[in-house]
Amino acid sequence: MSFIIEEGILKQYIQEQQGADILVDEGVVQIGFGAFAGSDIRSISLPKTLTYIDSRAFQGCKSLEKVIITDGLEEADNFCFADCVSLKSISLPQTLKQLGKWMFKGCTELEAISLPTSIINIGDNAFEGCSKLKSIMIPDNVRHILSRAFLNCILLEKVVIGKGVIQIWDGAFEGCTSLCGVEIDPDNEQYKSIDGQIFDKTGTVLKLALPGISGHYSVPEGTRKIGMYAFYSCRLMTAVTFPETLKDIGYRAFYDCTGLTEVTIPGNVSQIESEAFGKSKVQDGSEPEPIKSISVDPAAGSVSTGGDAFFLGGTQPLVYPELPITFVSNKEEKRRLALGYCLYPEKYSGEYKNGYLRYVKSQKKYLLELAKKSGLHEVETFFENLESTKPEKETNKNNKTGKTREPVSSSVSNEKKLTVAEIKKSWSYTTTVWDESYTGTESLKGIVIKKYKGNESAVEVPVSVGSLPVYGIDAMAFANNTVITEVLVPAPVFTIGYGAFANCANLKRVEIRGKKIKIASRVFDNCQNLEEVILPDENTSVGSRSFQGCIKLTDESGFVILGAEDKKILCDYQLPITMPEITVPEGVEKIACGVFAKERVYNSIVDKPHKILRKVVLPSTLKAIEAACFADAISLQQVIIPDGLESIGQMAFSGCSSLADIYIPNTVTFIGGGAFSHCNCLKIHGEIGSLAEEYAKERKIQFIAGRIEEPEKNNRR
Repeated sequence: MSFIIEEGILKQYIQEQQGADILVDEGVVQIGFGAFAGSDIRSISLPKTLTYIDSRAFQGCKSLEKVIITDGLEEADNFCFADCVSLKSISLPQTLKQLGKWMFKGCTELEAISLPTSIINIGDNAFEGCSKLKSIMIPDNVRHILSRAFLNCILLEKVVIGKGVIQIWDGAFEGCTSLCGVEIDPDNEQYKSIDGQIFDKTGTVLKLALPGISGHYSVPEGTRKIGMYAFYSCRLMTAVTFPETLKDIGYRAFYDCTGLTEVTIPGNVSQIESEAFGKSKVQDGSEPEPIKSISVDPAAGSVSTGGDAFFLGGTQPLVYPELPITFVSNKEEKRRLALGYCLYPEKYSGEYKNGYLRYVKSQKKYLLELAKKSGLHEVETFFENLESTKPEKETNKNNKTGKTREPVSSSVSNEKKLTVAEIKKSWSYTTTVWDESYTGTESLKGIVIKKYKGNESAVEVPVSVGSLPVYGIDAMAFANNTVITEVLVPAPVFTIGYGAFANCANLKRVEIRGKKIKIASRVFDNCQNLEEVILPDENTSVGSRSFQGCIKLTDESGFVILGAEDKKILCDYQLPITMPEITVPEGVEKIACGVFAKERVYNSIVDKPHKILRKVVLPSTLKAIEAACFADAISLQQVIIPDGLESIGQMAFSGCSSLADIYIPNTVTFIGGGAFSHCNCLKIHGEIGSLAEEYAKERKIQFIAGRIEEPEKNNRR
C-alpha cells in the first residue's frame, strides 16, 4: 500500500490492488480531503493517533465494508463516508464529538450503528438514504439532531431520544415512512412524547409528527400550537382533526402532506402562518392532489393568516366553498380559486360570495385566458351571464367605517394626469383592493399596472386612471422590454411586483418617488445597463436579489448600495463569497432581504460551501437587518452588531447553525419571527431588561448579560 503523508496528514492513497484491507500506520493525525475517495478498498483500520478526518475522505468507496476507528478521533467532517454503498460495520470511538453533515449519506447496507456517548451533534443529512437502518439510540450527551438527519431511512422503526437533546430540527425524520412514534427520556427538559409524537415539555406545542402516521390523525386535546414544519411530508396522512384547544398553526406545518384532502379550521384557531397547508409538485413534475375541501368555521372570522397559507402551484381550478378569498395572497392560487367560483358559484354562501365575485370581475381577462388553456368553456358562459349578477350588500369588517377608502384627490394632484383613453393605448391594468393586513393601516382601492404596451423609451407610470390612483406595478409588468431606457414611478405607487423590470436590457435610469415602497424579489434582475436608481427617502423595503446582475450598480467590492447619503440600503452582494470575513461599508442604514443568505454562500465554492463566510462586521450607521438576510449561512460564526440597530427581520439569521454568540444592543425594538430559528449553538448577549433578554428567555436561548468578549484566535489545524 502507498500513501502520500506530509506532516502527519495522509493526503492521498495510491491504489495498488483492488479490494485491499488497509492498515494506516501510527503517527497519522489527519486524513486529508478526499484522500481515499472513490478507491476500491474493502476494509480500513485507523490509528489511535488520528484526531481528524477531513470531508469526503472516503466518499464513494463502493467496496468498503468495514471501518475500525480507535479512541482519539475527535471530529469527522462532512461527506466522510457518503455513498459507501457496501458499508455494513463501523466502530465509532468514544472521543468523537459530532457526526458531520451527510457523513453516512447513501450507505444503503448499514443496518445498525452504535453512537458513542461522547457525541454532541448529529449533523444535517448525516444518515440520509440509509435505507436498511432499522433503529437508533440517541445518547444522553447529544444536544442537537439537525435538519434531515435521517432523511429517507425508510425502514427506521425505533428511535430512542436521550435526556440531553435540546433541539430536533424540522425534517429530522423526513421520509421515514416506517416510523410512527419515538421514545423520549422522561428526564429530557425540552421534549416529551405524546402518542409517540414529539411535543415540547409542556405538552401544548406539537413540535414534530412522524412520517409513519397514516390515515386519519387526531391532534391530542390540550395542544395549543402546531409548530412550523410539524407534519412536513407526512404523505400517508389523509385527514386531520384539530382539538378545541388549538390556537396557532405554524409556518408550513402541513407542507407537502400530499395525501391530505380535507381540512376543517375550527373557530378557536386565531393564527394560520404562511404556506401552512401548501404542497409542491411531486418529483415527476406532475401536480399533487389538491386539498378537496378547506372549511373555515364562521366563528374564525378574526383569523390572521400568513401569505400563501394554502399555496399550491398549478393551473387547475380549486373549489373551497368555505374558504374566504381574502385568506389567499398568492396570485396564481387566487385565480384558480376564482375559476372554481366561476364553475360552481352555487356552492358559495353569501358570507364569502361577494368577495369572490368582486375578485372575479377584476380578473376577467386573466381568468378567461386561464380557462381557455385548461379547456374550461363553462367559465366563458359564466362571464356572459355576469352582467345580471348583483353583489349583495357587504361591509368591510376590517375597516372602522365599514367602507373601503376611496382615493384622496390631493394624493395624485402633483403628478402628470392622462385620460383613460390615453392610458389604455399604452397600459394594461386592473382594479384591486389591498386590505389592512398588507398596507398596515387601512384598506386601499386602486389600480395595478399589469403590462406596458407602449413603444416610448422614456416612460412615466400613470399617476391615476380616472379617479383611482395607481398603487401597484404587477409582477413582470415590464419584463424583457428592450425599448425602455428610463422609468419614473410616481408617488402613489407603494408596491412593485416580482421581476417587474427583469431583463430590461437597455434600461439605464429609474426614479421611484413613493413613500413606504415595497420592492419585491428580482425586480431589476439582469438589467445589465441600469446605472442609476433613485429611491425614496422613507421606508423602502427591497426584496431579495432585486438587483441581481445589475453590473453597473455594483461597486468594486461587490456591493449594490442605493439611496440618499444618510439613507443608504445595501441591496445586494454580487461577488462569489470566497473570503471568511466581510465588512459592510459605513453609511449603510439597512441591509435588504437575503443579501448574505445561503444561495450566495452555497454558489461560491461547490465543494466546501460550509467553509466560506465566517464573520460579518456591520457598520455603526446600521438601523435595520431585513428578513432572511443571513438565512442558512451555515458557516457564519460571528456577527458584529453595532449600537443603534433598531430591528432584526423575520428569519434574519435562521439556519445559521455555526453562529455561537451574538450581541443585541438595547436599541433593538423589533425582532421578527424565526429570526434565530435553528441557530442550535446560539448564546444571546445583551443588557438586562432589554428586548434581547426577553426574546432569549421566551425561546429558551441562553442569555448572557453584557457584550461579547473578543474571542481568542483559533489556530487549530
